[in-house]
Amino acid sequence: MFFVLFFLFYYYTIFFSRATWVENIQLLITWFFVYLFLRGYCEKRVDFALSAFSPLALMLSVRLEAVLYILVYFVLLFGLILKKRFYLKERVSILASFSIFWGLFLIISLCCFDPEQIIFNDSSPIQVIINTIRHPEARIAAGPEEKIPYNQQLFIWIFLFYMFGPVFCLILFISLMNFFREDKEMKKKMFVVLFLVLPSFVFLIRPSAQIYIPWTMRRFWGVFVPYVFLMFALFLSNPKNILRFSRKIFVFVSVLLFLFSSFSAFSILGLAEGKGVMGYQREL
Repeated sequence: MFFVLFFLFYYYTIFFSRATWVENIQLLITWFFVYLFLRGYCEKRVDFALSAFSPLALMLSVRLEAVLYILVYFVLLFGLILKKRFYLKERVSILASFSIFWGLFLIISLCCFDPEQIIFNDSSPIQVIINTIRHPEARIAAGPEEKIPYNQQLFIWIFLFYMFGPVFCLILFISLMNFFREDKEMKKKMFVVLFLVLPSFVFLIRPSAQIYIPWTMRRFWGVFVPYVFLMFALFLSNPKNILRFSRKIFVFVSVLLFLFSSFSAFSILGLAEGKGVMGYQREL
């Protein structure tokens, strides 16, 4: 419930859920894929983990970086098999088998349709992520002002801090602090989720979009933002991990964080874009 409240009333949720369709589909597919895999991990059932491949393959038709999600998926799957979290000897359900064949069919079809655009094009998000990993260029400029070159990486981080806002950054900080105080089993589950969505975190270094406009935040809304609020929901469900406040003070602080986090969103709840343009067209 905590996660739902903070995420639904977040500014970018209200804005992008009405202004885009690709990011909405990405949000649905990504977290459905994560849910299936995590359920398989928790119940030690490989059929659920295999079933997660179908929505993951479907994501390739929406976001090109899905290729990297697929690589991460197989690395984690085989890693857990080697650690004997999953057993290939157990019976695989018909649904899991169908998901694997359907996923492979989708991947082969999409790659045959336009392989250069999907994988090898320099403007493809896949190439952006690969180049970011190979050459992150995360240096911080230092020295006399006249000798400091333009540092794009520093500019990106400052821009993202401004666009996320101090309240969201505070929520992220509290979530990280709480994460290290969680029990071992919960840490493992959150690490599994983190590993599954890891490709999207590379956008924190290179967003692969015009960094000078707020539209860039669509890169983070579908995956990074839900993950942060998911970790924050863990803190809200067990605040004594890092805080020793009384229940009343904790509720008061939580309400304040919610209000500050969603304050800007209330201003666009009833916003209908395009009405001004439509009126102008009628006048013409």
